Parts: sequence; C-alpha cells; structure tokens
Amino acid sequence: MTSVELHQEFLRVVTNKFSTVRSNQWIVVTTISYPTPDIKFLAEIPGWKVVVVGDTKTPRDWRYPNCIFLSLDDQYGLGFETTSHLPERSYARKTVGYLFAIAHGAQIIYETDDDNRPLDLLKQFILEPTMWGLLYKGEKLFNPYRHFGQPTLWPRGYPLGSVGENITLEYELNHWKTPSIQQGVVNGDPDMDAIFRLTRKQTHSQLNVTFDDRAPPAIIPAGVFSPFNSQNTLFLYDALWALLIPTTTTFRVCDIWRGYWAQRLLWEMGGNVGFFPPNAFQKRNSHSYLSDANDEKDLYFQTERLVTFLSKWRCGAEKSFFDCVKQLSKDMCENKFWNEGLAYTVFGA
Repeated sequence: MTSVELHQEFLRVVTNKFSTVRSNQWIVVTTISYPTPDIKFLAEIPGWKVVVVGDTKTPRDWRYPNCIFLSLDDQYGLGFETTSHLPERSYARKTVGYLFAIAHGAQIIYETDDDNRPLDLLKQFILEPTMWGLLYKGEKLFNPYRHFGQPTLWPRGYPLGSVGENITLEYELNHWKTPSIQQGVVNGDPDMDAIFRLTRKQTHSQLNVTFDDRAPPAIIPAGVFSPFNSQNTLFLYDALWALLIPTTTTFRVCDIWRGYWAQRLLWEMGGNVGFFPPNAFQKRNSHSYLSDANDEKDLYFQTERLVTFLSKWRCGAEKSFFDCVKQLSKDMCENKFWNEGLAYTVFGA
C-alpha cells in the first residue's frame, strides 16, 4: 500500500470502530488518569453517553463501560480537519470530544472535568425552550458566587478591579427563553483563581464551600458579562459552536477567554448564559497555586481590557451570524487576546 492508501485505511478502521455509537446527550471530559471515581459516576447517569479525550499521558489501555475513549491515534483517525491544529499535552484537545459528540448525534453537550461530580444526575439543567428565572438587571458584570450566597468569593476570570464593587442585586422575575449555555455553581472546592487560594486558603486544608441551593437560576442579559468555565457547563444545540477552546492561551485562561468570546456572540443570536444553583461537587486535585498564578496572569491584567473591548465591539448588520463569529475571532487576534491558533484558524479569515 502507498502512504495515502494506508492513511485512508486507517481512517476507515477508526470510523467503523465508532460507527454504531449514537446519542443526543453527551458528556465530554479529558483525563490523564485511569477512570476516576467521578468519571465512573458520570458513566452511570441514565440517558447520557460519555466521551473521554486522551492525551500523551493518558494510559493507552483506558476503558470503562458506557465511555468512548479517544486515544491520540483515534483522534487523528477521525478525519476532523481541526485535529491537526490541536497541540498535544493541551486542554484544547477536548475539542475533538466536542466534534465527536456532534458527529454522533449530540443535541446537548455537558462538559466537565474528571474531578467534578453532578449532585442531581444533571436533572436541574433546563432543556425546555422557556423557563422561569431571574433576569439580572445590573450593568456590565455579574458575580454568580454573590448571587448564590457567597458575596466575598469570585469565580476565576472575574475582573479583579471589580471584586470589591457593590454591584446591584436587582432582578426581574419572569418566563424567559432558556439560556443556551447553562452553568451550575459547584460546592466543595469551586473554581477560583490563585490569588484567592494563595491569600485566603490554608495550605493543607481542603476547601468546602457551600452555595445557596434555594436561590433561583439567574439569567445574564445582553450587555452584561460573567466568566464561565468548562466545568459543570451545559450547551444546548444552538450554542454548540461556542464549545471551541483556543489553543494559544495558557491552560488557566483558555476556557475563560472562550466564555467571554462566546458570551458576546450569544447577544447576536438573542441567546444568554444562565447560572444555576449548586448541582455538582468538586474535590480539587492538589497542585501548585504559584504555577496557577503564573498561568493566570492574563486573567489578572487583561480581563478588564477584554470586557471593555467586547462591550464596544460591533458586528455589521449585513453580516450573517457566522460572519460575526469569524470577525470577532479575527478581532480577538488583532487585539492580542489570543494568537493565530485554533479559534482564529477555524473561525478567522
């Protein structure tokens, strides 16, 4: 066989390997470990299939019932053009999992990490077209941790200059279009930046934060930003385009920058982000917070500039939605929020 014929045969084998796998509800997760207790838990949730994206450190013999494991060889054999733009040893490899899920029938994608566990089997998220909830009536920024009863905490990616601001708590209760992207807050050791952990957490203790589970969901209107991450987050069908993770930022920045980029684009389609009461628990893996702080520098010093840029950004009225996606991806690059990597290559000029 020629090299071209060998490659075509490899693609055929990998495609056939997964050809019978279908589901309209997928969970996407990455790991470098053998099946963790939380991944095993995810695999048992009725009505959902799990796709696990491997990397160079993931055991090659990884397997678990109701989980589709994509080794690096599998990923390259799926035929997605995007895969060649994904660096190895990168969280952005999760993008292959999103594409796999979409190619195998996904109408809804839930993304999380291998140390997060849903408390309610994902039943608290809303799948119907409309829902009752509170629409936030403030301006510019929303801190979901304040809304759910922890006013002195802030999520990773929240502009540090606004942490201490006395932001309004005014809302409007009504029946709204269901948010296209839904994030549940996480009890235990939620997603906060290294500045919080280095200054307010005891070195050898495990955080055990509890949010108010009686607080209703909060919907964020156009004109207001709130950071959301890649943990305990549900994407409905009309927002599956927003899953793409950029490759040219650091690990601690990539999903936050994606969230701000996606949030601005949601306004163009009349969509929203919504935050939901605590429905997951995280026991965070031990690691260096100083290393996190180094990775998070852009969050500390560039988030305010990013929010200002996105607030002022406009897409031409004559452009289609995906023309706007392309334009913002290009403009994010030109304004040095990311470089010419995955998001720019896929959506850019």
